Amino acid sequence: AIVDMPDDVKRTARKIDYMLDDFLSELKKYTKQAAHLSSRKLSKKVLIDIQRRMQGNLKSRGGTMYTAISVVSAAIKLAHLKDMLTSQGVEAAGRYIKKIETDRSKSAARIRNSEMYPRVRREILGSTGRKPKLEMTKKILREHLDSTTDGRVMIFAEYRDTIDFLISEIGTMEGVKAKRFIGQAKGTGSGMSQEEQKKTLDEFGEGKFNVLISTSIGEEGIDIPSTTLVLFYEPVPSAIRYIQRRGRTARDGMPGNVMILIMRGSRDEAYYWSSINKEKKMYSQIYKLKKELEAGMPRATERKIMIVDTDRKGQTKLDSFAG
Repeated sequence: AIVDMPDDVKRTARKIDYMLDDFLSELKKYTKQAAHLSSRKLSKKVLIDIQRRMQGNLKSRGGTMYTAISVVSAAIKLAHLKDMLTSQGVEAAGRYIKKIETDRSKSAARIRNSEMYPRVRREILGSTGRKPKLEMTKKILREHLDSTTDGRVMIFAEYRDTIDFLISEIGTMEGVKAKRFIGQAKGTGSGMSQEEQKKTLDEFGEGKFNVLISTSIGEEGIDIPSTTLVLFYEPVPSAIRYIQRRGRTARDGMPGNVMILIMRGSRDEAYYWSSINKEKKMYSQIYKLKKELEAGMPRATERKIMIVDTDRKGQTKLDSFAG
């Protein structure tokens, strides 16, 4: 389901682009890797790679490199802010703005000292505009639960803050009982114990609530009851994760549906097509191997096709399909 980006979000995103271009221009003084970077087509992964290389050069280049790392770190934070705003919504962007406000790092200080920052901050924190993804989520839930007997819905969202936001908003809908499903606590963060996870899944299977909102923890390795609808709050750029999420519905002879929310003009579009193209390539390789096996080609039974799938966090996952 494609949702249109509100005009006020577009205007604020352009201001963030203006800030990003300033930092990218400064970054070009320190590395040739930034020579062709632009806010219009910018990947956080590229910036993180630049940051990693700079950190490796700290010993040889000293103080200059510390400044460069601060600049690229500021660019990464701004790119993330833009993603939050355009893909997740003004609520998520507002939460991230508040983190920037209390961040004592030099990179955050650079952002706060930017000429455009006060306007961006004011527009995000003061926004009272539409929430298109939330509105579409409620519409999809309402239509599905009204038309499906014993409907069970699983919503995947990337960020825990988004899950908490959805719980508070969806929980007010008539006939909707929602619970969150997240991983175990890390560091000082909150999380669910294994006992809490098991209890939540048992209750979902027993029908004590009908909407389970999960992070990526719900993708694999856990026995989750079959659902009648899987809803992606945002696409994932990984074919394997895309397939795993789809596999949470249409099991045990039950009909199933999958819907993906895509904010037009955001990173959502690139992530969606990335996963689709990777999936096509993966199945093409499997089909080719199958044909070789059927034809009895030499060494076909010994070959492994390695599916290399890099997710949004830059983590590479390998799946082997052996003859």
